[in-house]
Amino acid sequence: MLRSILQSIHSGSFLPLLLLFVVPSPCLAHTVEPEDITTVEMPGKQAGAAYADKNLQDSLLKGEPAHFPKDLPQKERTIEAEWIMKALEDGVERIDIENAVITGNLDFRIGKTYHVKIDEREPGSDRVMGPGINKPVVEDTHIISTTISIKDSMISGMVLAGEPWRSSDRVEFKKDVSFRGTMLGEAEFAWAVFNGGVDFSWAMFEGGASFRGAVFKGKSDFHITTFQDRADLSRTTFKDEADFSESTFQGEANFFGAAFRNDVDFSLAVLEGEALFSGASFGGNVNLRLTSYSGLQISWRQLKGRLDRPLRVVFDALEKLREEARANGKDIESFLQDEWPKGKGVLMEDNYFVPWKEVYMRLVKDFAYTGEKGSKDDAYYHFRYLRPIFKTRRLGTVYEKVARLPQEVKIPDDLSARLGYNPETGHLSFKGVMSRRERDRLLHLSHDGPYRDAVESLYERSRQLPEYIVRHGWWEKTQEWAQYICFGLTCGYGVRPLRPLATLGALISVFALIYFSKKPRLTTSLEKKTKRRADIRIRTSPRCRGTSGYTTVSTSVW
Repeated sequence: MLRSILQSIHSGSFLPLLLLFVVPSPCLAHTVEPEDITTVEMPGKQAGAAYADKNLQDSLLKGEPAHFPKDLPQKERTIEAEWIMKALEDGVERIDIENAVITGNLDFRIGKTYHVKIDEREPGSDRVMGPGINKPVVEDTHIISTTISIKDSMISGMVLAGEPWRSSDRVEFKKDVSFRGTMLGEAEFAWAVFNGGVDFSWAMFEGGASFRGAVFKGKSDFHITTFQDRADLSRTTFKDEADFSESTFQGEANFFGAAFRNDVDFSLAVLEGEALFSGASFGGNVNLRLTSYSGLQISWRQLKGRLDRPLRVVFDALEKLREEARANGKDIESFLQDEWPKGKGVLMEDNYFVPWKEVYMRLVKDFAYTGEKGSKDDAYYHFRYLRPIFKTRRLGTVYEKVARLPQEVKIPDDLSARLGYNPETGHLSFKGVMSRRERDRLLHLSHDGPYRDAVESLYERSRQLPEYIVRHGWWEKTQEWAQYICFGLTCGYGVRPLRPLATLGALISVFALIYFSKKPRLTTSLEKKTKRRADIRIRTSPRCRGTSGYTTVSTSVW
């Protein structure tokens, strides 16, 4: 029996059966390997996910970027916070994550602590050092030497890089830190030190965010950042520029005792809750253009001399345009005509102009609302004092397309500096606001239909030019001094009630001094005239023969 089976196999009659049962055996054994299931056939199985997690963790430990497509399911772009902390402990050069979901608490207080000397002038040291201690102290600091970039991601847990009431256990980031576009829960960066740049632009803090006592040595970017809960930036130090433009504070914004040593920008920011700036100091310019707030706790003493930079924004923009025109080998007029379309034929768009009056008036109203009458008067006085210095004048250039300029049109000499035509681009331009008289003069130059339509369009559009602030010459300065003497020096534009009394007292004193200084001279002159008349009367009288009368009169006169 066995011999017959073997003969059949040898003869080939069982070959199909052999191929069916014997040959697929290694293939089936090969398909159960986990690696091949993950990469080829079964990427969604649990074994495949574990393998993908392992690869992702290994990539993070090597410092490789982890960028995920936005449309990838959330489960497939999940990163555990422990992996990031492990990579930080290993000292990788860079953490680069994008469009990820980070689960768990991200705690930067890891690894060894280093004893760092904190000088007494360093922010936060006054809370570590006791009163009367005048020497540097040593604090335990966690050093993070990794560049951190977590963009457009979501962190479901807490972000911990400090403790709110304890500055002796701080985290110091040696390099740049970026959470741009990332959604964070509760974030604790109290007493942290950022040596590089910090980017929280477009980020959202769903829970409380604390930067209490933190030190930003580089530029800090909080542009379009949303704080849904309380934001604590008290006693924070910004050594470089700080940008909070278009940011939103839905809860309390606490900047108590913060130190802004350079420029800070709060333009277009929305402060819905209380905004506490008591004790804050500003070493640079403060931009409050179109900032919205219901109760700004600040004093005029903190802001005085720091709000005037918006007045120079227009000139800065003009200078940039001139530099760009020079780089292109063109003058500014031809550059604008070539680069700017017809719909934007204005020297500068509205967003370049900063309405300085709005900044001051909003502050004056806020000071009145918060009961700071002294600051209200000071701010209003400063506003009125600056008003004659910066005279408003409509500047700008409007353009209109004209195929050709009529031959009979000859630009008047007095308008040659304001009216121009570029034959290469076919633009008719006019600087400033056109008056009706100027319009009529230009219309009388030609009866050509397109030309007249262009002049009418220039007239209408020039009347809508925004007002820009410019400094004028000696005549405006004379007006400034005259207005200050008549209104500022005497009554402080109505907000200095003691000045009229002081002025009145000074005038009374001056005129009294003049009066009493002249009185002795008038008395002496009167006595001389009386004496002379009496002497003449006595000496010329022929009937005075009595010695007694003469002696009496002479005695009374002499």
